[in-house]
This record gives sequence, structure tokens and C-alpha cells, in this order.
Amino acid sequence: MPTRSRNLGALWDKAERQRVRAVDMDALRGLGISSIRQRLFPQPVVRRLQHPHASMAFADLDSPEYVATLLLFYDNLVVEGCRRCITPQRLPFASDLIDRGLIVPLPLNNYETYGPEALNFLEEYQDHHISPQAQGKYVFAVLNPSSIPDTPDDRVFCRNCVSTNIRDTTKTVPNIDPEFSRAIDVATRALLDVPSPMMMRQLNSIRGDIRNGNKTGVLRLAAQAKAIGRLEYERAFESVHMLRLDEYETLVSQLAPLFPDLHTNVSEMVEFCARGLRVDFSPGMQSDKYLDVVQDYRGTLRNVL
Repeated sequence: MPTRSRNLGALWDKAERQRVRAVDMDALRGLGISSIRQRLFPQPVVRRLQHPHASMAFADLDSPEYVATLLLFYDNLVVEGCRRCITPQRLPFASDLIDRGLIVPLPLNNYETYGPEALNFLEEYQDHHISPQAQGKYVFAVLNPSSIPDTPDDRVFCRNCVSTNIRDTTKTVPNIDPEFSRAIDVATRALLDVPSPMMMRQLNSIRGDIRNGNKTGVLRLAAQAKAIGRLEYERAFESVHMLRLDEYETLVSQLAPLFPDLHTNVSEMVEFCARGLRVDFSPGMQSDKYLDVVQDYRGTLRNVL
């Protein structure tokens, strides 16, 4: 990465951290979601998130038909992307979607980690995306409102409590083999990924699995924590997460040993959805022309359903 881009990104990160830090967390936790957004997000983003929206990955921009079909049902899309996902090849389509008011980008890494093309893109649309610093404070404030009571079963999320509990429990177990240790590390990262109070409720389970040497139980809890984190993240942004069946098929063989009923449940869900309305991308139509049609009718099918 060129030094100039890295330096610019680092300065941007510093300025954004200072801006976000100046917003009092205790005050945020006493507000509703829309008010929290007003304090942290650019106004164009606040306006777009007022309308029904779904979430997707930046990599999904490789499939214009998928994007266009989603936009028939939702007014906007929240598009998440790490430094590896926001590539120069995807930026023209992303720019077209932003110009039409159809997406809100969520860069997941600090600005200094992005390449020059991605950084220029984010700078051009700095009033149309949510900074990684603002995301972190927003998600914590929404998921940990001041109304949460301080009880053993219902606690505000605390990274230190999660890490310390797991580390102290691990120390009580002699001769943990490397494979089991890696499983504990995976579960710990999953529990720390999203600052949800629901993660605190998983501590008793993982402590019991660690003490009993139950590696499968630890891995199952890690997968559950990732799913909880995903759902909680979507809840914070009030967006609907999409399950791409082509991606699910690549994961089912790994997840089936942990969740034996998974394939049956997903198959029933797919069969149920297949009975509903199916909307396909029109083959051969240019994506920009298709987006013109989508922009006129976005959200309309949702109201019909």
C-alpha cells in the first residue's frame, strides 16, 4: 500500500476516533435507535436507514442480479466490506448504487488498512457510509441500553469479563491438548465479536464444556455465538440478513456434526419460501437499466406481500 494512502487513512482514523469519543456513551445508552444514529451517523445515512433495508456483503456486488432482486423488496441495502472485499473491480457498481440512494457501505476495518482506490472511494462518499469507529460505538449503545439490570443473568457486555472468565477456567484444566486449546480460542473470539449481553449468558456453558474437556461442545458454542452475534448485529441496524444457499452448501458439511438437525431445518425453510413469490433477474438486461426499473418499484412487492 502506498505510504501516502496509509498516512491519510491513519489521520482519518485518528480524527474519527476523536469525533466518536466525544459523544458520551452513557448519554447514548439512554436514547432510542434513531436518536443514536443522529448523534453518530452522517445525515444521508440516517435518512436511508429510516426505510426498510436488508444487509449483504460487498462481495455480493459481483452478482448484480442478486442485488437487484433484493432491491425489489427493500428500499436500501447495508453493504458490509473488509479491506479484502472492497476491491477496485467492485467500486464502479457500488458508486452507481450510492448515487441512486440504494446502499449504505459499512467498511469493517480501519481506514489505514484500505488500498488507495478503496480509500478514495470512501473519501468521495464519506457522507454516505458509516465509519468503523462509529459502528463500534453505535452497536454497543444499541445492544446495551441503560435499562439493562445488573444481574447475573442479564448484564451489560464486558470484554474483560468474557476473556478473564474463559482464561481462568482454562487454567484449572491440566494438560489441555493443542486442538482443544484452538477450539477454546475460536469460541473466545466468537464471544468477543459482537458486544451483546447475550454473550455473557454463554459463559456458564463454555466454562462447563472446558472443565469437562468437551471440545465438540466448545465448537458448538462457538458456532452458536457467531450466529447470535450476526443476529444481534442485524438487530442493532434493524436490517434483515440474507441466507445465500450457495454459500450455505459449502458450510453444511462442517456444521452438520455440530447440529444434526440443521440440514432438515434449512430444507424445510427453503421449501416454505419456494411456495411464495419468486422474482428473477431478467437475463440479458444491463444492470444499470434493471436498476432503473428496481428504483421505481423498490419496496412495492414488500407491501403487496
